[in-house]
Amino acid sequence: MSVCPDAHRVVAEDDSHRGVLLGQQEHERRSDRLAACGAAWLMAQPAFTPDALARHLTAVLGNAPVLTRAAAAAAKEARPDAARRLADLVQSLMRADALPESR
Repeated sequence: MSVCPDAHRVVAEDDSHRGVLLGQQEHERRSDRLAACGAAWLMAQPAFTPDALARHLTAVLGNAPVLTRAAAAAAKEARPDAARRLADLVQSLMRADALPESR
């Protein structure tokens, strides 16, 4: 379970979804996508209280079929090669920055 206060949402997601988020709008877009496919649950900030979170966690964590479906949905959304792709991008940008300028 990840708490996303900047996006005013609560998101439960598989560890394979960790990555760089580019601001609140990107975070919200990603959270919405994960919720739409069943890999996450959203809770609006006004409803996000300790009691509401406890009720939600109790309901979800005690329901194996729900967790199984969420895990399967998260696996479909996963990008196992994300770290390698990000490293490749950073390296290519570093190489491009190191090239002498054409004059």
